[in-house]
Amino acid sequence: MSRALNIFAQADRLLLTSRSDLPFVGGSSLFFALFGNLAVFILLVAVYGWIDARLEKRRILSRQAILGAVFGLFVYICMHVRIPVAPGVFADQRNAIAILAGLFGGPLSAAIAVVIGAAYRAFLGGIGVYGGLLGLALAAVAGIVLRMLRPAIERPRYLAACSAGASLFVLPGFLPVGSWAAGWSLLRAVALPYGLAVFAGVFLMSLLLLNEEKRRRAERELRVSEERYRLIAENTADTVVVAGLDFTPQYVSPSASRLLGYTPAELLAMPFETIVDPDWLEKVREIRQRILTEALANQERSRPILMDLKLRHKNGRLFWVEISVSFLRSPNGKIERILVAARDVTERKLFEREQEKLQEQLRQAQKMESIGRLAGGVAHDFNNLLAPVLGYAEMLMEQSTDPAARDELHQIRKAAERARDLTRQLLAFGRKQILTKRTHDLRQIVAEFEPLLRRTLREEIALLVQLPQRPLLVNVDSGQIQQVLMNLAVNAQDAIADRGTITLELDETTLDEAYAASHADVTPGGYAVLVVSDNGSGMDSATQSHLFEPFFTTKEEGRGTGLGLSTAFGIITQHGGHVSVYSEPRVGSTFRVYLPIQDGVLPDPPRAAKKPAHRAGRETILVVEDNDLVRDLTATMLARLGYRVLSAEGPVRATALVDEEGGRVDLVLTDVVMPLASGRELYRQLSRKWPRLKALYMSGYSDEAIVNHGVLDAGVDFIEKPFSLEALARKVREVLGG
Repeated sequence: MSRALNIFAQADRLLLTSRSDLPFVGGSSLFFALFGNLAVFILLVAVYGWIDARLEKRRILSRQAILGAVFGLFVYICMHVRIPVAPGVFADQRNAIAILAGLFGGPLSAAIAVVIGAAYRAFLGGIGVYGGLLGLALAAVAGIVLRMLRPAIERPRYLAACSAGASLFVLPGFLPVGSWAAGWSLLRAVALPYGLAVFAGVFLMSLLLLNEEKRRRAERELRVSEERYRLIAENTADTVVVAGLDFTPQYVSPSASRLLGYTPAELLAMPFETIVDPDWLEKVREIRQRILTEALANQERSRPILMDLKLRHKNGRLFWVEISVSFLRSPNGKIERILVAARDVTERKLFEREQEKLQEQLRQAQKMESIGRLAGGVAHDFNNLLAPVLGYAEMLMEQSTDPAARDELHQIRKAAERARDLTRQLLAFGRKQILTKRTHDLRQIVAEFEPLLRRTLREEIALLVQLPQRPLLVNVDSGQIQQVLMNLAVNAQDAIADRGTITLELDETTLDEAYAASHADVTPGGYAVLVVSDNGSGMDSATQSHLFEPFFTTKEEGRGTGLGLSTAFGIITQHGGHVSVYSEPRVGSTFRVYLPIQDGVLPDPPRAAKKPAHRAGRETILVVEDNDLVRDLTATMLARLGYRVLSAEGPVRATALVDEEGGRVDLVLTDVVMPLASGRELYRQLSRKWPRLKALYMSGYSDEAIVNHGVLDAGVDFIEKPFSLEALARKVREVLGG
């Protein structure tokens, strides 16, 4: 104790002498001597960065403890290059290191660094030992406070201010040297150079360490980002490719193996053209040029480029991919690489193609429906015009005794009948004709029609007929199905220029949900298939798109009306069937007609009905027809047959006439379609009041009020316009009952 008091007394004497006699370094000499300690800091930056990078995944306390040991080591090193400012008093940059320990390491790092530094300072001894310990403690506190201000001090001006404050905060460490007067005198002598040296050390080292932390943080974020995107690239279903501006691949994600069948290593070593559909090579070159043009024209800003490509798998399979092309930029914003993301869109392409096909089928169906309605309307009006021609020609033929006149009338009637047949074809296309359906074995229909078909075809045309062993029951109008057969066979014959073969086959198949989904007019289920194929000239896709339109023909003028296939189409559709065509130019054509299969057994053939004799009658008949020509003709024909005839142009007049007759009207012969009410509605109204009244309907085409989708309703009597005198007489007697 007495030795320590002697040391303090000696220090007091030294510090109280004149300034020129002070045996310590001061002024600029001390500053530059301390600033020379900064060489130690360069090593600290390197060591700190290296160690801290390896402590990222450690817990906070473990990291702070290790960093505290590192900072403590550098405190020890700084005291080895100490500068004596008085006997037992040293100046160095240990306080700056302690501040940095608190700022960058944390409280535990600062405490460990201070303990290491304090232990070594105590070991050195001298009158400045207490001041040295105080200075270390103050420096650690200053560093911890600066850490609390960390977000703000990352800006240089705030860092400078805080570094200045910290350097001032540690200066009181010079006071506990001897007496307070001696300490104060020492502090005044070293405050400026020492404070500046500490400020410079803390400020410059903080800048370096902050930059080091930013660099490592950027590297860490980059690693995290790269890892994240690597995981995304390696686990996404899309294939990711990074290429240079010369399109040389630099990275290929593992999903390329699933997409292309090649490993990433194989893809990196092969030219891109290897995996492109050969038909798309020229298109790929255009796409490359477009990508480069986009990159050069939009260096500052560019949007992803989306496009579809057709590629080739390693096994040779061709498939569609959608690619998105983006650009990767260097830190200065210049485009330096190309990022490509590709996904298999073959299923989407197939779906889009099916949708387009369905849309085209819908448009075609709507077009055919519109044409059918037009054709049906025209045929109906034309039938009304033909009815007087046929009727009056027939009556004049019966009256005339002049052979020449009868022959001329016969020619008029013959031309009118040909026109009537033409309108029936239009009605068939428009699905407005009458069908008398019953269950038939399709094999029997074909077998019975085969002889007539062979006589119809040219001799140089071979007809091959292949029928199955099992029956194919269908609910059809056999005459109409034979008409379909004839039309398809004649069409096949016309497609064969010289010799050829027409094959007619029957089979059974099931059209499933998948087929129905791609064909709007098909209901899933079992179908009998009638196949008519030829080895003629065939058709291109443009011709096939108009194939079933009425009056469309590829034949020269005079070789057909263009109604054969349209009539067949209408008949098949009216039977709830479906028709498909496959044809190739110079190869031939195949028509497949699908008719719904019927369950059950083949019924007994109906007995032929006994036709009533063509004879006159005396009953009263009311003719209701809005067309004047047809009404007058019908009334004239009935009057000639001996009937008492009443005429009305519509339902209102007809009702009034029946009421005037007091129910003495035996039969109402009415048109189906009239402006104010249909013939069915008129008869229902009249039959409520006059139950014994009978009805016979007539029309140029069968409306749904009479015909349910072309099938006669049970108990409904119908005569199709135009009709002959004989047909009218027979039908009227049939309805009246003899």
